[in-house]
Amino acid sequence: MRKTLATIGLTVLALQIWGYCSDVFGPNRLPDRIPIHFDIAGHPNGWGSPMSLIFLPILSLALFLLLTAIARLPSMFNYPVGVTEANRDRLQSLTIDLLAWMRTEIICIFAMAQWMSSHLARHPEQATFSFIYLAPVGVIFATVAWYIVAMLQAGRMQIASRP
Repeated sequence: MRKTLATIGLTVLALQIWGYCSDVFGPNRLPDRIPIHFDIAGHPNGWGSPMSLIFLPILSLALFLLLTAIARLPSMFNYPVGVTEANRDRLQSLTIDLLAWMRTEIICIFAMAQWMSSHLARHPEQATFSFIYLAPVGVIFATVAWYIVAMLQAGRMQIASRP
């Protein structure tokens, strides 16, 4: 599963970089003024140049690398339960899985934000994406909650298995 999530994340990141290059340097360039910030209802309320979109693929790449590096240090994690020899491997595996999911979800959110800015720059009449950001943020919170519950269960299993 982790390799699949990494592949999805890298694919979305590559598409995000390609989209940025196409939007800024391609034949169908974005206009000089594009929406770069949106209110809770999805209406643009901040404007900038197409070059300002560079921060999204850069931030996506930085987060991909950071979360990949953090996942290689499972002994440094903080867990919601006590760590013992019996549950250490399970807790570390769950946390590495959580980081893999979050890495992919965050990159997808940044790619969506970039697409939204590009799309609305080309089609300003379609400036109602009502609550389009709430679903992905909800997915991240649900993912974190799922893995915290799984870690709590791993900790309870350890307590239940004591003589």
